[in-house]
Amino acid sequence: MGIQDDLIIDSGKTREVALACKMVGGGSDGSLDLGAKICIIDEYENILFRSYVKPHLPVTHYRYESTGIQPEHLRDAMPLRQVQRKIQDFLCNGEPIWKIRQRGGKARILGYNNLSTINED
Repeated sequence: MGIQDDLIIDSGKTREVALACKMVGGGSDGSLDLGAKICIIDEYENILFRSYVKPHLPVTHYRYESTGIQPEHLRDAMPLRQVQRKIQDFLCNGEPIWKIRQRGGKARILGYNNLSTINED
């Protein structure tokens, strides 16, 4: 599948990152948003992390037309908790975000509106 599920960071260069997520549908009518694919890029648009995510609830609508995600993509996907931990370790050096905010620190997140990178496999 070409998914890069290990974070590769060059701390000397990476100062800002963007995070994008593709959502599939859960619940009886598929209207509940469930994260199914995540991508983190740096300010130079280098992919730092990209992975399918196994949602914590059953998927009832894959929204294939907009996500490109199919059932086989999520079969062997990384569990949600594992993805959350990898991202937290990167963004907060392993500390919970609430501890960083209490000390006046900031998470390393940059808003970004070009989601083309998340679709590349």
